[in-house]
Amino acid sequence: QPDSQAVTQSVDAFYDSELMRVTQFTPPASGAPDFDVVILHVCSLAWDDLKEVKMESNSFFRQFQLLFLNFNTTTSYSGPSVIRLMRANCGQARHSDLYTEAPRHCFLFPTLADMGYTTQAVLNHDGEYGHFTDEMKRFGKIPDDPIDVGGVPVQQRMFDNSSIHDDYHTLQRWWTQRQASRAPAVAVYYNTVTLHDGSHWAEEKEWWKRDRNEQYREFLTKLFQDLTRFMNALEESGRNVVVLFVPEHGLALRGSAIQGSGLRDIPLPRITLVPMGVRLIGEGFRDRAERQHVIETPVSYFALSHLLSRFIEKSPFGGEGGELTRAFLDTMPQTDFVAENQSARVVRVEGKILYYGKEGKWLEVVERERE
Repeated sequence: QPDSQAVTQSVDAFYDSELMRVTQFTPPASGAPDFDVVILHVCSLAWDDLKEVKMESNSFFRQFQLLFLNFNTTTSYSGPSVIRLMRANCGQARHSDLYTEAPRHCFLFPTLADMGYTTQAVLNHDGEYGHFTDEMKRFGKIPDDPIDVGGVPVQQRMFDNSSIHDDYHTLQRWWTQRQASRAPAVAVYYNTVTLHDGSHWAEEKEWWKRDRNEQYREFLTKLFQDLTRFMNALEESGRNVVVLFVPEHGLALRGSAIQGSGLRDIPLPRITLVPMGVRLIGEGFRDRAERQHVIETPVSYFALSHLLSRFIEKSPFGGEGGELTRAFLDTMPQTDFVAENQSARVVRVEGKILYYGKEGKWLEVVERERE
């Protein structure tokens, strides 16, 4: 047991410093190339889950010019995750503050609207469980209802038997509408629950008897194929697009000494550290050296907001700005590891994982090494 008072003071200081952080967006220069922004928000995918099914080196990740190894989602649940993502312009907030009003400049989509973007949302589910759509609109400030995906093929069922639509065809529905639009620039938020615990193939009987890892590997393979197919379609169109691949949180396929497999009440690093990727698609970027930059420093949503602001200020598609140079990457704002749910908080201090929960004191958590 560490010095609880000292740790609490350190965490309070962290939140106080985060209150001061704000991403400043500057409108693009006249004549700068337009580009769309596509955010792929994926439920239930952490590095630890990938390692559990031996897919952490999958070729899917090689198509991103930027790959973050130490991106902290800060939470292990979907509702807070979308709110935190949409409040990326400001520093990390306490969990209790997510459901209170915040300054408009903290919200990503209203800010993108100010920069000239038409904002949209797409889900491959009905958005009813956990009042997901309502929270997305009310607390995330995504202004409009998700586009209608009626008629899109259903590939899976949720644990409550609601429909999960095929990822590629859901995204293709949006993409067809976007191509027909005259909007110069569009920012879309896409949410997929293809990997969600309790989901199963639509026609599969007695799915609960399946090996969970085997089933998860199948879902993951299909998801990667669908998203790659979609991004290839973006590339074939000739439009400029910035794709942000951001998991919500992990599935917790592998349990720990203090929390069983599939449980996410305690937001341990193995649940909240996820693969975050950035892919730049477009003619203006294609001729540049597209080597992958792997970023190992600890970051969170604020780094994502920072990237978008830099791209908008100096477009990476032609002109003089947007080069993914080392000097550019070194400006990436870091965020110390602090993760939090309603009744649990986890921090990393001097390499140690500390947990504060119902016991009312900080305890060190020693996680098992993978065999």
